[in-house]
Amino acid sequence: MTMIGPSSSTPGIAARPSFGDTMAVSRENLWVRIETWLLVAAVFFAPLNYFRPEQLFFTVGDALAIITLCVMIANSSLNIRFFGPGTAIWMLSVALFLTGLAVASIAKANPVEFGIVMVQYAFTLALLPMVFAGHSMERSVLLLKALILSIAFIMVVGIYVMYFVDDPSWRLVSWNGRMRSLVERANECAMLGAIAIVLVLGLFSERVLRAKWLLLLPLFFYGIVLTGSNSGLLLMTFGCLVVIATCGNARLIWAIVITAVVMAGVLVIFNDVLVPEIFRERVLRAFLENDAALAGNLMDRLFLYQEAVQLSEENLIVGLGVNQYKEVSAHGAHVHNAYLLALTEGGLLSLFGLIGLVLTPIYIATLVFVHTPQRRIAAISITTTLIYVFALNLFPTLYARFFLVPLILTTALAASFLLNRSDASSFYPEAR
Repeated sequence: MTMIGPSSSTPGIAARPSFGDTMAVSRENLWVRIETWLLVAAVFFAPLNYFRPEQLFFTVGDALAIITLCVMIANSSLNIRFFGPGTAIWMLSVALFLTGLAVASIAKANPVEFGIVMVQYAFTLALLPMVFAGHSMERSVLLLKALILSIAFIMVVGIYVMYFVDDPSWRLVSWNGRMRSLVERANECAMLGAIAIVLVLGLFSERVLRAKWLLLLPLFFYGIVLTGSNSGLLLMTFGCLVVIATCGNARLIWAIVITAVVMAGVLVIFNDVLVPEIFRERVLRAFLENDAALAGNLMDRLFLYQEAVQLSEENLIVGLGVNQYKEVSAHGAHVHNAYLLALTEGGLLSLFGLIGLVLTPIYIATLVFVHTPQRRIAAISITTTLIYVFALNLFPTLYARFFLVPLILTTALAASFLLNRSDASSFYPEAR
């Protein structure tokens, strides 16, 4: 039989791929693209708490994360070493944190209530890192861009509701006129704005983001103003100072100076229109009169801090149990300090676990700083982590997905340089 075309055994001539091989490659590429866009969608919806049943803390972002996990398992792309050499430390910290809460809840509280909270914590602390981390550098950057755009969307929706909706839902605007937007929380919304500013500035200084992304900075800043959050302003200022100190170059300094001058000028000229009453009362007045008592519920928080210290001395080894602090508190509320809440409700084990969770990204970033040339990427990760170290002194719990996803993504980007899953030369726009 006469053979038409080159033989696979002919020296120097490669065999043509068969139709079946071509279709298999196409199907594989299709599933990779599906996985990528599912990841982008899951990250984009992660901060959008609003899209969920009112009585159940399970959001559209959570559903997308689970679907993405299933696709990753089918694609055999799930990386159990999602944080590279820091994975074991992270998972050990999660185990310590949950074990302390479990022991205390079984011994002193309602184990059923702990089961519900444990599922929330396990989903956020164990499952989400498996889904959002362990990827290539390029995909990690894509997910950070999706997060930045998600926070921008939150700010746009919040501004629209504040100015153009006559009787907004309490889920979007608080009773005293503070913007909650799709996060459904004012202080946490401001925190996301502060983190977005740090991410844009840091990635811009590293030439990962182009100059057009700087146009989002005024949007994030004004969103923080509308929340009337002193915590958000503190986190933004702290983050900008740290990112200047760690990633500082001429590009970054000029970007910050120009943005600050433009925003200050606009707010001064259009003060009566653009500066909301809640910001004047909670932030400006407290600053101008140098009276911390005017800055929201600061005095109540200080009382809860003192109360938590006393309670922790009595429950140092075995804590009070999940959600039991508010049951014994004179104010009937959680202390707004995650470290103190972990100590009082879960004892020393939970506190050590929480400390391990914030030390893991620093450990990973340190390895990147020492062993790779990507020192500014390491600095961005450290800056974001330091914001969390600071923020955990201001917020009670950390199982909400919107709260930890930024930390997971910046840690994942740093870890991707240790995993060596792609060519670093394609990481920068100039090299594409």
